[in-house]
Amino acid sequence: MNIKNAPVRLFEAINIMQQGIRNYCRKFTEGGITMGLYVISPKRAFIAFPTSAILDQIEKKARDHFAHMNPQVIFCRYFVPPTLPILSSANIGIQATIDNYQITFSTASFDKTWERETISRALIYCPSGNNMGEWKDWFSPQVSATMFTPLLTASLMTQQGINEVSKHLTQPAGPQFDAFISSYALNDDDIPIGYRKKPWKSLYPEIAKSFDDVSTVYEAYLLARNSVTRFRHSRIKVLLEAYIKSIEDIVNDSQMHEAAKTQMLSLMRGKILSAKGGYQAKRPAVILSDIECAQMLHALIKQFSLGPKKHQVLGEIILFIWLAQHCAFNDVVVKIDDILALKVTDVLLQEQEIVVHEEAIPLPGGLANILEAWIGDKDRVNKRLLLPSLTRDNLEDNLAKYSKNLFRADWQLQPKDFLKRVHVLYGARIVVDVGDQLDYQQNVVGASPYQVTMQGIKKDILKALS
Repeated sequence: MNIKNAPVRLFEAINIMQQGIRNYCRKFTEGGITMGLYVISPKRAFIAFPTSAILDQIEKKARDHFAHMNPQVIFCRYFVPPTLPILSSANIGIQATIDNYQITFSTASFDKTWERETISRALIYCPSGNNMGEWKDWFSPQVSATMFTPLLTASLMTQQGINEVSKHLTQPAGPQFDAFISSYALNDDDIPIGYRKKPWKSLYPEIAKSFDDVSTVYEAYLLARNSVTRFRHSRIKVLLEAYIKSIEDIVNDSQMHEAAKTQMLSLMRGKILSAKGGYQAKRPAVILSDIECAQMLHALIKQFSLGPKKHQVLGEIILFIWLAQHCAFNDVVVKIDDILALKVTDVLLQEQEIVVHEEAIPLPGGLANILEAWIGDKDRVNKRLLLPSLTRDNLEDNLAKYSKNLFRADWQLQPKDFLKRVHVLYGARIVVDVGDQLDYQQNVVGASPYQVTMQGIKKDILKALS
């Protein structure tokens, strides 16, 4: 096979995998399956996981509750509310009874939320047709970790605050600056009361033209900081100081913890943030949610499908993202250049592995099929690059371009954002430190008596229906 046919083969293999994912979801969403769900939660922080005897009582209570529905399956979930801390040990000598647990009953279904999460996680994992549910091995531990712990709450609130402040700083400066100055003039004692509602440029001619060329709120903030010491007119100096304070108050009034506020203000004053909201090469890497990563993959696949040969680079970017995620989920730390340097001979199709840093990373059937289609039958004899058309420049440019179209202009993605395994906290881009906390808590939950006991509850719905 000629290498020129590789993009077409790649597209066809991706299409087959996507169709398999859609068929997998359709089997559940269109099945009309009647299901019951009950959630067990401790009423107090010191209450341990229920004993087998209590679980039997709760299960009988659940079956009686759902008897009128005649459900095909009932499944259980144990949940520690965020307001309750997790104890280091559940064996603290408290003799609990069924009354120590809150039991919440509800009907369950494979709804749009389930379908969206399943399609996203399966698209990142690349399962084969016979094992479409394999992606759960990647994501279930994370889901359990976020359900069982409140430890991430403060960090996520900080991250949300950072996102809100960044969004505000990249908004157009004109309306915001005009509104501030007009409001400021209404209380300016240096202006006669009858004149205070006039256009602000006539009231403050000294800065009437200075702010015409700024495009974002952050640019206006920087200009105000740079100008405040240059104006001899004390009233203009006071005005600019008030404007600077109004912008910094956005940070001070946010949900960020104090250390994060201090760091954010230091960055703003040090001119490290991007004033234009464009591609920010110096910003730290973020960890994407599974949904956002899948949205990016879907957008790239859609564009790639319009002309596989023409858009071969996009096909290679899709492979880059998949390989980066498989390295991350297998705890193999890689850099961008490590993936770009992979050779065709690093892919061991018969073993369904790819060798990175002399470590053999297992490949799911779907990704193995895709790589086999991309490589071809006869082209593996040489040591050519696995991603021959991909460079750091066109990788960065295309990710910035398509993420800008997909998200906001100030949310452009960079290659390094795909080197950490995605998380399951919908709608959040988290910093690496928060991701490390999630990994830590995942290990804590995995070793806790809660998790061990919960695994013994054979009510897992997907397993019951397989």
